[in-house]
Amino acid sequence: MIDVGLVIGCSGGGQPQQSAPPLVTVQVQPQPPQVFPPQSVQTTCTNCHQSIVTVTQPVMGLLAWLAVGGLCGIGSVTQS
Repeated sequence: MIDVGLVIGCSGGGQPQQSAPPLVTVQVQPQPPQVFPPQSVQTTCTNCHQSIVTVTQPVMGLLAWLAVGGLCGIGSVTQS
């Protein structure tokens, strides 16, 4: 929760103090991350609320590179 408030006062001299406005409580609801399928889908941007179409690109991760390196290493040992 975020509390927002403003207090207006005086620096002295007998001037009357203005009362502060009531505090406003803002509750922020976190949204779960969206999981998209491998194909493009149409959705709404959570930031600007515009309609967008996703684009996905396959990327080889570290595990795939390690597997390829391991298979190449095993292949070179068996050829010797």
